[in-house]
Amino acid sequence: LFIASGAIFVSGALGFEMLGGWYADRYGEVSVAYAMLYTCEETLEMTGISLFIYSLLKYIAQRFDNLRLAFYDE
Repeated sequence: LFIASGAIFVSGALGFEMLGGWYADRYGEVSVAYAMLYTCEETLEMTGISLFIYSLLKYIAQRFDNLRLAFYDE
């Protein structure tokens, strides 16, 4: 999951960033197609980060099964 989350993040950050830059240079930034490109870019980045956080939490839960967090309201 760590590798998958990194691949998803990098594909959004580099792949769609380059594609969006190419499209913006060629056709401009005011179009629905450009909006879809940068929306896909941001979605892939956020998905990669979310999967990474999930992976870390799953690892912590498996590795430290006796770990307990408590919040007290005083």
